[in-house]
Amino acid sequence: MLVPILLHSRDAESSAPAAPAHHAEHFDHIARSGAAFSTPAECAGAVAVHTLGHLLVAGVVAMLIYEKLGLGLLNKAWFNLDLMWLVALMASGVLVLAG
Repeated sequence: MLVPILLHSRDAESSAPAAPAHHAEHFDHIARSGAAFSTPAECAGAVAVHTLGHLLVAGVVAMLIYEKLGLGLLNKAWFNLDLMWLVALMASGVLVLAG
């Protein structure tokens, strides 16, 4: 999700190929908001903040489930993520080969 923001450069706008209208509008919004990062340190900082935010939220959710709802909920509400990814990747492969 961070790739469009991190790859966007204000200098590259004139040399970049024309993007579809909805992409161009999105990048214009990013440029106006000052969210385009110009140095590797800024990019690394954005990735670090994003990663730490995800880790914090995942930790809070895990603690809430463990402390408040109990682990018994996981036995009732859990679904097989491996099967979900298998189906999603196979469907993607079929769509790529068919298209």
